[in-house]
Amino acid sequence: MYSSEDIAEACQVPLAAAQANWPLLTAAMREFAIWTPGTAIAIAANVAEETAHTFEPIEEYGDEAYFTNELGAAEWLYHGRGFNQETWSSGYAWAAQATGIDCLNHPELLLIAANSARVTAAFVRMKGIPAQAEAHNWTEVRRLWNGGSNGLDVVLAHVNALLALPYPPDAPPAPVETDVPSKRTHVIAECGLKREPAHGGGDLATIPAGGQIIDLGDRIDGWASCQWTIHYGWVEASNVSP
Repeated sequence: MYSSEDIAEACQVPLAAAQANWPLLTAAMREFAIWTPGTAIAIAANVAEETAHTFEPIEEYGDEAYFTNELGAAEWLYHGRGFNQETWSSGYAWAAQATGIDCLNHPELLLIAANSARVTAAFVRMKGIPAQAEAHNWTEVRRLWNGGSNGLDVVLAHVNALLALPYPPDAPPAPVETDVPSKRTHVIAECGLKREPAHGGGDLATIPAGGQIIDLGDRIDGWASCQWTIHYGWVEASNVSP
């Protein structure tokens, strides 16, 4: 998995924004079952371009008069918002149905990063972008995203910068045995842990690349639980005394 630092450098976006929002986007990719290295590249490069390199879920620039002129009196409220710049009432209605976020009645909800990340992942899946991204057909990826080639040169520059970076093997995480007292799990790439439903469920802890998880029973980001599962990422487990 590309780190937030990788995204900031390759896509020329603020590091703080990448650190805040890239984990949300990767979690959304997992949720909508589109996680692949190519899809990660497609999303990072296009989100950078669509958000004017803020890497934040921005609102399209303009006022009511401008949007009324561009979109029409009935559609001006549904101008571009979010990481993917969702537009038109039909787009907002689709996003609401795909994610359960009531953005048709409350368009401003797409300015919340966690919401926009989920809409973006659903959008990418609906458009069929993952298959094109895995085939490295980046021009088609941009056409599917944008409807044309606007911004293609910038997107391609980010794509090439990401492709030049080392990337861990696209493999599922190794099994982690939690009943070995001296177990120490070394995180190869950013890894997400989710608590088992029987132990509260729902919480997501992020462990950065190079970090360690000791026994999966230690306090992680302030939580104490003996039952965690790998949600995403790559780990290398080894029996090493603490």
